[in-house]
Amino acid sequence: MTIIDIAITPDEFNQVDIESVISQLSERNCDYYSSPFFAKSEEAKSNGLLIASAVFRLLGALTDFHLMRLDIPEQPYVAKYEGSTGRTAMPEDFTEEELALLAQTAKDIQDADLRARTADVIWLRKKDFRMAGLAVESYLESGTLLEHPEDWSQSADRIERALQLALKINSKPLVDKVISHIENVLAKYDGQDPSFLTIKMFELLTKNNKVAPVKYIPLVERYAKENENQKDWRRARHFWDILEQLYRKEKNSEKAKEASINSAETHFNEGLESLNIVPSEADSSERNYPVAIFHLQQAYEAYTKIPNAKSRQDEIHKKILEYQEKSVEGLPRISTDPIDITDFVENAQNFVRGKPLFEALLALATASKSESKNALRQQVLDLSEQAPLLHIITTTIINEKGKTVAKAPGILSNDPEEVEAAITANMYRNSIYNRSLKVASTIDPMRYQIDLEHNVRIQDFYPIVFNNPLIPPGREQLYAKGLYEGLIGDFLTAAHILIPQLENSIRYLLYRTGKITSTFENEGIQNEYDINKTLRMSELTEILGEDIVFELRGLLTEHAGSNLRNLFAHGLLDYERFFNTEVEYVWWLTLRLLFIPIIHKLQEVQNATEEQQAE
Repeated sequence: MTIIDIAITPDEFNQVDIESVISQLSERNCDYYSSPFFAKSEEAKSNGLLIASAVFRLLGALTDFHLMRLDIPEQPYVAKYEGSTGRTAMPEDFTEEELALLAQTAKDIQDADLRARTADVIWLRKKDFRMAGLAVESYLESGTLLEHPEDWSQSADRIERALQLALKINSKPLVDKVISHIENVLAKYDGQDPSFLTIKMFELLTKNNKVAPVKYIPLVERYAKENENQKDWRRARHFWDILEQLYRKEKNSEKAKEASINSAETHFNEGLESLNIVPSEADSSERNYPVAIFHLQQAYEAYTKIPNAKSRQDEIHKKILEYQEKSVEGLPRISTDPIDITDFVENAQNFVRGKPLFEALLALATASKSESKNALRQQVLDLSEQAPLLHIITTTIINEKGKTVAKAPGILSNDPEEVEAAITANMYRNSIYNRSLKVASTIDPMRYQIDLEHNVRIQDFYPIVFNNPLIPPGREQLYAKGLYEGLIGDFLTAAHILIPQLENSIRYLLYRTGKITSTFENEGIQNEYDINKTLRMSELTEILGEDIVFELRGLLTEHAGSNLRNLFAHGLLDYERFFNTEVEYVWWLTLRLLFIPIIHKLQEVQNATEEQQAE
């Protein structure tokens, strides 16, 4: 696409007063530049200043995407808006002429962040090593200007991008310069920053194989112990994890194991702390059990990866069982009394408003539950009595192209098998409608409110995905990214990550309980069971319960349901279908499944309590 439609020379570009727009802004980074640039372009156009208008329009497009996907160095930018009507500009949209103009003027741009953005885009498109070098220098300058001990992510992103580019072009002087910059940040705060800037800087160093880890070990260990003394368990855990990586680089397995034990213990201590108790007061009547159980589950799973730690695992397991039996009062709930959906949406948003991110995600994950299979069945039977004509004949289900994808025989058939098939098909169809109401009234409003309040990053999902019994080792980052993309509303990306990973996790869950999840065919070839088979295994129902399994089947594999996995696997979902309520529900259900170590047992206890009270 062409962004500007007139030819502009570098001299004409440089004569436009770009700084006059930027200097009026309180936020000096590209995320805030596009709207003022576009507005200035329109103002210049109305005054007949066509060159200035074109320059500001070009810069508006250049700043109309965000530096967010640093886990994908070759595609680090995300469009500011992407929907069914199109999207905002991206690096691939600039023409050769526009890139050439930017390349000739990049070094003269005063604003560091805009200069870094310009040089980076040219590097991505043209692989111009000089532009990569300019981007490194400019990102470090911008990182310094944006540095803030609490609102640290913008500065850290610039430093991380600078390191990526320096390593990519294999420039030792630039790599050394970035490392020196990181070390200066570390020295400046000496671990006393209140958030995660120091931790992020150490993480960048540990990922870089060109850095000798030994000199950082005493510092990281001191920070870990200081944060433990302050009962800042999350920060302490990050430092212990970094220390473990440093020791592994030094091939000191004993010290690495010691650090991993200390990391696991932060989960245990955080669990007790969430009840406002100490180990000697474990029988306290405090009721914040869901969060406590979550952290103890994390501790248990962490110990499964530590050799010769079975006795400590057993101790933690007993404590989990004790807390699970004590109370379900900490489980977040939203009233499901019939009310106007507008009020219900507001109620859902208020339920997560003002909560810390983890508590808000827990509230979202537990805001609803899988529908009872028995209740769905009764609903269908009741409707068949109220409106028998709707259930006499065979129902044909077609897709958006008019093709028949499933048939549901009449419920009033004389064939018992046909009757059962009809009931099941109608249960799946009713579930689609019920799920859409859940998404519209509860899930999406809560998701939106969380995204609005929190500057969520992929690593915010690490406490949920790491050491999670549903996630095989090595898949944690994929889940974190999939959950993140869904939270910010990119269900296209979330579905492409989470649907295949969920299929694999179901196999993994069965495998962990000793079930065979692959065939053994002629010539020794072994094929993994696909989800169409694993969701029909009785063993999975024993693990997850029939309600969740029925819901997963309806969402992912049943023709009378949403059948998303099969449609996805065969390329039968068009762009719009990735943004419907069913895909968002898959994202939410994945989040809920990952919280099962907390809520599954709690729900069983609650149901038992309710049954006792009913009796």
